[in-house]
Amino acid sequence: MKILKPLFTIVIVLAIYSCKKSDVTLQPTIVGKWNLVSDSTYSFLAAGGTPTPTSHKYTGTPADYYNFTSTGKVYINNNGRIGLDTANYQFTSANMVKIYYQFPTYQQPYVINGVFTITTLTAHSLIMSSTGLTPEGSVSTFLTISR
Repeated sequence: MKILKPLFTIVIVLAIYSCKKSDVTLQPTIVGKWNLVSDSTYSFLAAGGTPTPTSHKYTGTPADYYNFTSTGKVYINNNGRIGLDTANYQFTSANMVKIYYQFPTYQQPYVINGVFTITTLTAHSLIMSSTGLTPEGSVSTFLTISR
């Protein structure tokens, strides 16, 4: 009987300790299907020699999405960017993702290499921005997607 009391105490302590919550927290991931909220482009282009600011905002529909796979592919249905459907992506740093794709135009294949900075990444929200220079001027793109 003397051995049962310490054995019972050990079992209770182990049961309580094993029920303790883990300190490990899962980080949000880009992998998965995201619904497009908006796709905005701002440019400061020199049309005819005079720099002119322009902007365009496309609001996503229920059919628009970005589906990032764990194999480095992203499947896109974004009516604001006609011609895109499949692209490759890779992380260049913890908060930078490069999305590159090619699609045909009436003259030649058009290749886009967008390096996006992830400004927000939660379980339900992803906001990315990209700024680049063209021979005509600067162009900035902002993608807001959610799940």
